[in-house]
Amino acid sequence: MQIRSIILYSKSGEKRVLDFRLGELNIVTGTSQTGKSALLDIVDFCLGRDEATLPISPIFNTVAWYAVILQLPDTRILAARPAPRPGAKSVTNAMLEVGNDLGIPELPDLRVNTDSTQLRQQLGRRIGIGDTRSEPAPGSLLSPLSANLGHAVLLCLQNQDEVASKRALFHRQNERGIPESLKATIPYFLGAVPEDQATLQQQLTQAKRALRRAENDLKAAQEANQGIEARLESLLSEARVHGLLPDNSVDTSDRAAVIEALQQAASFRPTPTTQTRNSGGRNSSSPNSHPLSDGSCAPSQKNANS
Repeated sequence: MQIRSIILYSKSGEKRVLDFRLGELNIVTGTSQTGKSALLDIVDFCLGRDEATLPISPIFNTVAWYAVILQLPDTRILAARPAPRPGAKSVTNAMLEVGNDLGIPELPDLRVNTDSTQLRQQLGRRIGIGDTRSEPAPGSLLSPLSANLGHAVLLCLQNQDEVASKRALFHRQNERGIPESLKATIPYFLGAVPEDQATLQQQLTQAKRALRRAENDLKAAQEANQGIEARLESLLSEARVHGLLPDNSVDTSDRAAVIEALQQAASFRPTPTTQTRNSGGRNSSSPNSHPLSDGSCAPSQKNANS
């Protein structure tokens, strides 16, 4: 992708066009304070940057739209942005148009038909930037990052002070968040990661989450199992104390045997009391009879002959 033209539209409808020769080195010269240093900011803005870094001067205060015409091997693309309103720090409105014989439109033909995010995504797809989602390191507070045209621009532009800088190599490298973005996306642009890196990373992340859930479920099941073992032993001891089970009759290491023994203990029913008449005319209970709930024996009844 090459820049074919940079166009500035004034509010009165006039336009200033700066054409470039494709496939050649272009050197822009001119007197001081004519806007040469702002060309990179204009290109960056037209390619989808939201932050308004354009100069504030009488020249740029008259601009209504900024536009660039990009040349691709098989087509041309017009990327245009309305000028930010006075005092605005950012703008997201944009215009994108594609055509093989696309020319320079007039001001009335410019209209907003997209936003800066979609503009970068569509331009990125046109030049072959795929879905390259980069996952941050575990424990990092950074959000997942997808390489786009904005990251590619960082590798293509350099301001005058950046060219002479001993501490920065890339465009806007000293700005907050830019070093992290460069670190995450340069491997993709160098071809060090495959096109399906985003899909593979997403699958890996999902697999790690599933593994953590399974490990947590296993831990919870093990803790619950320990609680069940303790409860079974407690019930078994209680059944032995009450004489429902003989001592040491069950192997406590065999859960199935313990459960079966407890089921038998739960189904235990005491032998019912049988009353008989003795020779003295009083009722007496059998040797296996049980006392009443208040602890007294059954009252005697008078003989029917008395």
